[in-house]
Amino acid sequence: MKAAQGAASDPFTRYTGVELRHLRLVWTVAEERSLTRASERLNLTPSALSHQLRVLEEIVGGPIFHREGKTMRLTPAGDVLLDAAVRVLSTVADAEDRLAKLKQGRAGTVRLSTHCYTGYHWLPAVIRSFRTEHPEADVRVVGEVTHRSLDALYNREIDLSITTDKPERAGMLARAVLRDEVRLLVPRDHALAHKPWLEPDEIAREHLLMYASRPEESSLCVDILRPAGEWPRRFTCVQLTEAILELVKAGMGVAALAEWAVKPALADGQLVAKRITRKGWHRTWHAVTWPRAEAGPLVMNFVDHLAHEFATRGKAEKISA
Repeated sequence: MKAAQGAASDPFTRYTGVELRHLRLVWTVAEERSLTRASERLNLTPSALSHQLRVLEEIVGGPIFHREGKTMRLTPAGDVLLDAAVRVLSTVADAEDRLAKLKQGRAGTVRLSTHCYTGYHWLPAVIRSFRTEHPEADVRVVGEVTHRSLDALYNREIDLSITTDKPERAGMLARAVLRDEVRLLVPRDHALAHKPWLEPDEIAREHLLMYASRPEESSLCVDILRPAGEWPRRFTCVQLTEAILELVKAGMGVAALAEWAVKPALADGQLVAKRITRKGWHRTWHAVTWPRAEAGPLVMNFVDHLAHEFATRGKAEKISA
């Protein structure tokens, strides 16, 4: 019995028969104060409009307008409906506008992360330029999932992973947006500074300063050292690039960093960036997300913007998505 009383008190279960078209009718007639002019605005014939008004008055149980010649004036019941029309139709119009912007990829939220902290050096500039073009969009960087960005994507914690790893899950969209080279940063007076390139065994003997908290989370260890049968003897987790640079300058370790990220730090000659292996260690960054229909237009607009930004700067690798 209580459940039935609760249902009866719920306004969403008490359908009165008043529809949006009725509210539009009341609003339009109240503004025009004429059935003829209102029918023109509503693209109805005067007889069709009069019929709808009679149906609404039957639903309400009384007149909505006083007819004073050809002029229409609201009754108290009409005032109630006009107040509802202003609030409801304004809310609906706002919702329709927001839905249109979502459909067009002009508004909404993009949650993203990169699989490596070096990505956060170039990402802010890209986000800033994207927001300039999409002022109603929100881009959120989810830094806490940096070392598991693909898993976070699969778990719906983020919408976009910017990573050098290809997705293992079938059907995911992976678009190449950037290609860079990682080099080992050493002090200029370091014993390795004069060598044209460095081999994995030479790197493994050094004290490595890395963003990752464990070697298993480091691309250098996983992609370069492990395949060569090497593993770091000593490492320290340092998640600030500026701190890494100062520690390397002080001779307290070496670090593998993207060449573009450390280029400004090489200007004063205190540091040297050495190629990793004879061929160099190059990475291709991919913007990974769900298939286009599932990812949504805003995420796809961001991916397009990201690729365009790097193509404009001459850094993009043209690979078909």
